[in-house]
Amino acid sequence: MTGLSSMLKSMGGFAWLIVMLAFWGGTYAAQSLAANRASRGAQYAGLGLYVVLEALIFIPLIWMVSLKTQGNPAQILLPACGVTAALVVGLSVAVFFTGVDFSFLRVAIVIGSICALGAVIVFSLMGINPGTWFALAMIVLMATVILYQTWMIKDSCETDQHVFAAFILFSAFVTLLWYVISFFLGRRED
Repeated sequence: MTGLSSMLKSMGGFAWLIVMLAFWGGTYAAQSLAANRASRGAQYAGLGLYVVLEALIFIPLIWMVSLKTQGNPAQILLPACGVTAALVVGLSVAVFFTGVDFSFLRVAIVIGSICALGAVIVFSLMGINPGTWFALAMIVLMATVILYQTWMIKDSCETDQHVFAAFILFSAFVTLLWYVISFFLGRRED
């Protein structure tokens, strides 16, 4: 772990950009497998690959939380998990009980994602820590993604696409969790 950690530090602000690009590449491969309607085994392999990718991304975050809380990560992780769960449940209830067509959110998600990527690139180039405001903006973006994806699964997915639906919801849920943890961690540092 020390070798990887020192290598990432030597790359400066570009380290997380490189990690993020590698993660996106892995996510694309995992999503392609999970969406494969011809092979149930490929679908589960894609979901499994994505779970492993998320574990690899979360390990350094949880380690950082543990360092910042002097070995008591539950101070941040428990409230962050509670807030994330409440958001996901609330957003899912909104989709299932309002009957609103959330397809209009796709444009906001695309624009928000492009802006977020641009911000990450600028932060990397300038060596700036994005901070809690960026985490808050990403929480709003991910809440929008969860609304849209839950609506899409409810209205568009067929019953044999349950693995792909699980992939979609899991990816949005853990990304939201990442930013909620980052927000709580950032608030602790402020």
